[in-house]
This record gives sequence, C-alpha cells and structure tokens, in this order.
Amino acid sequence: MLKQKFPVIFAPIFFLGLIFSFYLISHFRKPKSVDTASAEKVENDNDQTNLLDEPITILLLGLDSRKGDPTSRCDAIHLVTFSPPEEKIIITSVPRNARVDLPEVATPSAYLANLCEQRGIDAGVSEIIRITNLQPDHTIKINFSQTLGILRLLGMPTTPTLQFLRNRTSYLIGGYQRSHNQALFLKDMILHHTEQVSNLPKPMKQIIFKMVDADGLDFETANSILNWVVKNNLWQKPEKIELTIKPLPWYKVIDIHFAASDYPSEISWQDNEEFKNYQSELENYLKNLIETGEKCLASDQKDYLCQLLKTPFSQQLWLQLEDNQLRNQLHFDLLRLYFLSSGDKEKTSVLLDDFITEMEVIGETELKKKAEELSENMLF
Repeated sequence: MLKQKFPVIFAPIFFLGLIFSFYLISHFRKPKSVDTASAEKVENDNDQTNLLDEPITILLLGLDSRKGDPTSRCDAIHLVTFSPPEEKIIITSVPRNARVDLPEVATPSAYLANLCEQRGIDAGVSEIIRITNLQPDHTIKINFSQTLGILRLLGMPTTPTLQFLRNRTSYLIGGYQRSHNQALFLKDMILHHTEQVSNLPKPMKQIIFKMVDADGLDFETANSILNWVVKNNLWQKPEKIELTIKPLPWYKVIDIHFAASDYPSEISWQDNEEFKNYQSELENYLKNLIETGEKCLASDQKDYLCQLLKTPFSQQLWLQLEDNQLRNQLHFDLLRLYFLSSGDKEKTSVLLDDFITEMEVIGETELKKKAEELSENMLF
C-alpha cells in the first residue's frame, strides 16, 4: 500500500473556518435568483430567532493518518468557546507535542499526538480535557483530505496554506508558535469572511457541514452560532476573540498571519516536483483501488469490497486531488462501488443524495445524472 510521501501537512482547519467558507461555493456557480418567499426563508435562517443563548465549547481536532490506515494522530487541537454572557469567543489551543504520560513510549515521543495514535482518539480527548480544564460539548474531527477540500472552497492555495499552518522548525518554540499560528488563522477567518457567509442559503451551508465528523453537533446549532456571531458583530471586534495556549509556553508567541496574496496563481505553488509526484501517486492509488473494486464486484465479493473501501472512503482521499474533473470523477467511481457493496443502503443512499446535491451546486451535470441513474436503478 502506498504511503503518504507528500509533506505531512495536517488538518488545522476547524469548525468556524468551515462555517465561514460556504460563500466560496459561489466561485463554482453563482446562486440562482430566488423569489420573494425564498429570499424571506434565507433571511429567516439568519434572524434573531435562531441565536446561541448559552456558552458552548467545540473541540476542533485535526487528524493525521496515512492512506488506508484507520489509526490517526491528534495533530491540530483547538477548543473554541462561544460565550453569549461575555459576548466573546475564546480559542484555547494545545500544541500537538504537549508532554503526556505514555510509559510504553520513549520520552522524546511521549506527547499528545502519539497518545491519540497509541491509545485512541478518546484517550487523547481525555488528556486534552485534563490539560485545559475545559469540557467540550462537541468534538469536530477533520482529517487531511477534508482540510484540503475546505481550503479549496475557501479559495486559498491549499498546499502553501497547510505548510504555513504546520511549520514549527522555523521557530524557537516550534510547537507552541505553530499552534498559535493556527488559532490566529482561525481568528482571521472569522474577521474576514463572516459578513459574506451570513446571507447564504441554508442548502449551501449544509453541503459543507456534512464534510466533517461533527460528533453530535447538528447543523441548526452550528447555524445558531454563526447567527450569534453576526448579530453581535464579533467579526468586527478582534478584541472580542481571545487566544490562549495551554500548557503556558515558556516564551512569548508572536502574531504571524498567513498571506494568501503571496500565492497569486496556482502555478506559483503547483509547479513543484514533489507536489506533482504526490498527485500522481494518489491518482494511481485511487485508480488501482477502483480497478480492484470492480473485480471484486464482478466476482460477487461484496463483503471484501466493502471492507477494502471502508477506510479510504471515510478518509475522502479524492479531496486531495487538485484537478477538479479528476477529483469529482474518482469520487463518483468510489461512491458507486461503495454504494453497490455496502449492506447499509440507508447510509449509502444519503451519501449518494449528498453527492447529487454537490454536483448540482458546482455544475457537474453529467456526474449528477449518473448518480441519479444509479439511485433510480437501486429502487427496482
């Protein structure tokens, strides 16, 4: 099985970054004009009847795992507290290299990221709670592929952004400065993108919200958080968005902002041999997976096929491909095999419906038609 040779750039794009990225879908297709009733419905999505009224803390957990490997490391760790009583947002960050008690691991490797891999995500979350003394109400888990997909919808240069967010070797206190950079990036997303996203139709928001593992957090609650931020103009009040790190760093961290303007064209960062090689390796990996899947389907080895696809499909590996047409086609090919081999038709039907909606939004009419035909054929 191919290993991930591309620089290990992890998933520090978080729940709010996700919420505030919805408006970029319009880069693919402008929203259709709406009638008066539809316009009123959009407005009602953002009115004062659906506002957060009590504090809520979201643990944003960026996960790192290799292709096809179900184990993950906790690689970007941020707790975001939305506090209506204080009218503020508090982002509490924990460096991935925070020391933990891991007796079976050599001391230099006994840190939080490896704890998640060795003992599981739940053990990692328990340690995060101990370090911060904060109890999250929900945990948002985002993997490597989902991060790239969200950054792409943000209209940001995917690889350079992630390289900035993972960089620690350039700093004296690398892990702490990197964690602060990630939190500052999140704060910048709130300050710069909230206004545009607040008036988007709900279906557009729902498409991207489904991209991540929200662990019990429903869309209406997420939308109420957005509405509360808008209503209180927190996106215009940087002093109301506080950043803190636990454990406290030994040295003072500094504010380093990511400048997307440094990468005005795709060629400025995609014309790189390492990037090209990884894209080629990933394409071959997925195509080989699909070819093997077709053989399994032909020989009626559906149980084996379902297990073969389970982890790569859950990792949404196609999102790592930059070529739009190739990415969407391989997504459909994998979805088709997963749909035909899985015994859980209710779950896979939802995935198929979401794919149809996504293809409609981005204007991929042929793939939308193929997915509709697949859905219709399974009804008979």
